[in-house]
Amino acid sequence: MNNSSKPLSERKNILKDLAEQTEKVTDGLGKPIEDDIKNIVIMLNAFKLLTRASCAGHLNKWSYGAPWVMVGSESPIDQDSTTENDELRERIIQETSTMRARTVSLLEQFYKTHNVDYSVMLHPDGGGYFFRIKSIGLEEFNSLDDETRERLLPIYSKEMNDFADFLRNKFLNEGPFKTNSN
Repeated sequence: MNNSSKPLSERKNILKDLAEQTEKVTDGLGKPIEDDIKNIVIMLNAFKLLTRASCAGHLNKWSYGAPWVMVGSESPIDQDSTTENDELRERIIQETSTMRARTVSLLEQFYKTHNVDYSVMLHPDGGGYFFRIKSIGLEEFNSLDDETRERLLPIYSKEMNDFADFLRNKFLNEGPFKTNSN
């Protein structure tokens, strides 16, 4: 039985379990996932879009600035160059490519009824072993003046949260696997 055919109570329990798991996740420095990005992390994982890293966005110049979430295969990447590991690398790239296509489909559905400025729109950036879901305007964020960055950060954060809300509603009403590409 896939998740889309599970009763609503089971889908709610899945989200509850994911939320509990997310509370236990820490980065390499032992810091937990930031509160402002947790909802999208939970919802992406509910849709089997496996998150690897995330940032809620910060005004300092050392970070990406606006929120982003890295998605990629759960398979470990080994730097050894044996044939077995070449096959593993190909599998990781294929798994990530499939997740990227599903992300594109979900974003297309989201933007059918959700209108924002182009630079605020989310998109999957990158490929290969992983990609980042982020606002299109993130590329220029750190080059902007402080006042503009202070104005834009909440807008970019809201967009990520709006997408999380869209995914939550979709998950609870349809389950995670009813996308245009599946």
